[in-house]
Amino acid sequence: MILSVKDLSLAYVNAHKQISKVLLANLNFDFTPGNFMGLLGKNGSGKTTLLKTLSGVMEPWQGQIYLENHSLYDLAPLARARVVAMVTTVWPSNMLLSGRDVLLLGRYPYLAGLSYRKEDHDLICELAEILKIQDFLDRPFFELSDGQRQKIMIGRALAQKTKFIFLDEPFTYLDMTQKDWLFDFLRKYAHEQQVGDLFSTHDRFIVDQLDTVLALDHKGSGTILGREHIQEYLASF
Repeated sequence: MILSVKDLSLAYVNAHKQISKVLLANLNFDFTPGNFMGLLGKNGSGKTTLLKTLSGVMEPWQGQIYLENHSLYDLAPLARARVVAMVTTVWPSNMLLSGRDVLLLGRYPYLAGLSYRKEDHDLICELAEILKIQDFLDRPFFELSDGQRQKIMIGRALAQKTKFIFLDEPFTYLDMTQKDWLFDFLRKYAHEQQVGDLFSTHDRFIVDQLDTVLALDHKGSGTILGREHIQEYLASF
């Protein structure tokens, strides 16, 4: 499965349907399962907006995103949620949700009846063990630390079992040990499970370990860069 971005342009549009700012123009690239790629750019360059657009949360100003020659936006929301997942910087505000409840939200696209299946609960327990969040499952989500919430939100995205995951600053709130562990885990998961991971970051520790990035510039364009050109790009900031 290939996710193809064709002539994608993103812009802020006001209530009168007038463009107030163009963020990205005529972006083109293909993204395949197994890719593990960082998304770089200055604040305000459109990283979060691009991730939301790639995951189907927002629609582009112009252009299209295709999955196997079919528009991403033609998919029903639940069908799309079985193909693409996103980890945002916004957390659930429902104070009644436990860590387990948030993880189970990742299985909602597969819900066939009024309750989750045994397989769903088993998967949640498996992911909780892998991510080392077993102790948080039955605690109220709002009581958890920022780092604990972040790992649960990543677990929720993994629970969707999609072919593509888009993550907005996934290493924020984590200490150095957890950050290092999570980076290695996500890279290994992408390669072994053949899941395409694209994530935004400002962390030089993370960037220095990347082989490929999608770099956004102040002119509203984006370019895929290999390791040999990443430092040159960062020097232009």
